[in-house]
Amino acid sequence: MTRIPRILHYTFGMARDFGGKPWSLVHHVCLKSAVEWIRPEKVYFHCQFEPSGPWWELSRPLVSVAKMEAPKEIFGRPLRHVAHQSDVVRLQKLIEHGGIYLDADVLVHRSFDDLLENSTVLGREGENGEYGMANAVILAEPNAPFLRRWLAAYRSFRSSGRDEYWNEHSVQLPVSSRRSIRTKSRCFRRKPSSGRCGRTSTWNGFSCPTNPFRWMGYMRTIYGNPMPGDISRI
Repeated sequence: MTRIPRILHYTFGMARDFGGKPWSLVHHVCLKSAVEWIRPEKVYFHCQFEPSGPWWELSRPLVSVAKMEAPKEIFGRPLRHVAHQSDVVRLQKLIEHGGIYLDADVLVHRSFDDLLENSTVLGREGENGEYGMANAVILAEPNAPFLRRWLAAYRSFRSSGRDEYWNEHSVQLPVSSRRSIRTKSRCFRRKPSSGRCGRTSTWNGFSCPTNPFRWMGYMRTIYGNPMPGDISRI
């Protein structure tokens, strides 16, 4: 048994309108890539509102839907934006279960097997990590010390949405936490990927498009709004 369990976690549907980005072809392809490369024992889909539509119908058999109520506060600090609610949920679920958290638009293109003996694994955000440590992909053992310290730091959370504190706790704070706690953790530098649609950040086997919905835009321009039955002609 590996130190980091082979359990996948996704958070989605913290708001009824899905932030204007419903479950799509991009999400389905990314989910399939994770399932095929990581070979998880379980895939938890943490949501308050479950998606619908043809792409979700294809994705639904691949996951175990874990209904929950999106948190409205953490340590008495309000979480006003769905992105910040998701930030907190991913840490809570990884501390509880351990495993691998992926944003729904992360495309996996190799196995994570060589990463699973660490306590925590993160990628750096920016060409040289100048923005901090990205929380789009997090691997962690259950009750990981790094994640517990990270979550505890939300006692100082102060963002009201897309303001100057937007990524203070999700991206910037983990850097200082890493410096002050000694544990078996790994942090990867970003490597530019080639042949990408839009801008993509890649860390040793997983890609995080900065605007993945641009892929869908390209497809809509050429093919209209693709549905599962249209893929054979794409």
